[in-house]
Amino acid sequence: NPTVHRGKLKHFAPESPNDVYSLFRYDEKAIIMLVINPSDEDKVLEWNRFEEILGDEASRFKNLNDEGISTEANFTVPARSARIMQMDK
Repeated sequence: NPTVHRGKLKHFAPESPNDVYSLFRYDEKAIIMLVINPSDEDKVLEWNRFEEILGDEASRFKNLNDEGISTEANFTVPARSARIMQMDK
């Protein structure tokens, strides 16, 4: 994916109590989001934390199985896992 290789990078430092690391690669064609949860517990994140990058477009995110992701509610990142999502512009 060209966005992964040549896109701009924006990261969000972990915040307590979640300690989840989030980063984005983005360009004029797509936004790729990577969320890493190193904790032993599931963590819940709020979409509005990423409004700087996503604006009003978060509802168009899909996971790697091409399934839409609901942005009407917060999302859960399971313990010791990562999530990768993509949104085409």
